[in-house]
Amino acid sequence: MKTLFHVDPWLITETELHREDRAAADAATAAGNGFLGADGGFEEKYSGDGSRRARLAGVREDGERRGCSAFYGCASCAPDILETNVRVGGEEIDLGAMEPVSFRRELDMRRGVLSRAFAVRLEGGEAACETERFFSAARPALLALRYRVTPSFDTVIEFAPAVDANVERCWQPLGAGEQDGRSYILARTEENPFGTARFTVCCAFSCGGDAREAGPGRAERRVCRAVRTGETAEIVKFVAVTLARGDEETPEALRGRALDALCAAESAGFDA
Repeated sequence: MKTLFHVDPWLITETELHREDRAAADAATAAGNGFLGADGGFEEKYSGDGSRRARLAGVREDGERRGCSAFYGCASCAPDILETNVRVGGEEIDLGAMEPVSFRRELDMRRGVLSRAFAVRLEGGEAACETERFFSAARPALLALRYRVTPSFDTVIEFAPAVDANVERCWQPLGAGEQDGRSYILARTEENPFGTARFTVCCAFSCGGDAREAGPGRAERRVCRAVRTGETAEIVKFVAVTLARGDEETPEALRGRALDALCAAESAGFDA
């Protein structure tokens, strides 16, 4: 029997990249807070087989389109709120195409924190990367994510965090924008054959930097850091997700709640 993880009462620890078992490893390192959650998929680009799926409690779609029960439907993917692509000296970090020098992924079930640490060889030298993320139990609408890169050479590091509703044909984009340095998208679930109300979602995020032009249903920002050998570039990405069923709440009200939640998270900080 193959074992992917080290055995511990509270920790699920993976010490090498299992490309052939990536889906199983991602599923085993899933985390959430009862309202919002995601599998253990990587934040940055991954060109191999794998997943990066977030979920919203109670949001379902037409099961026949996904091979599920036509009566019960399937749990619908939330918009992609994890995406945080990274370039070091112009080279994009992609563990689907790069062989890591080292790799560790760990889900701490006591603290509810998923972390990764890995290193890759680039044209200028090595880059060590560390990520941490958690879904807040105290503030169920909130995801907090920190990404750190430490290169062995002088370079420029570019982070491109985003949220994107263009996932698995689950959502119809309603709009996107920026307010006070925070970006957001609005989307609604596709029509269903059950005659039940549809859901509207707002995903707003902050991380500093500048907004970038993106397509419908997508919001993206760009953060650049110039670092010297051994220095660490870091971003903290807060994401707030608000949800309404049918006409319970207007898109404008959802956006307001999401932006308010971001303000509160920024004031508290990542380690609060």
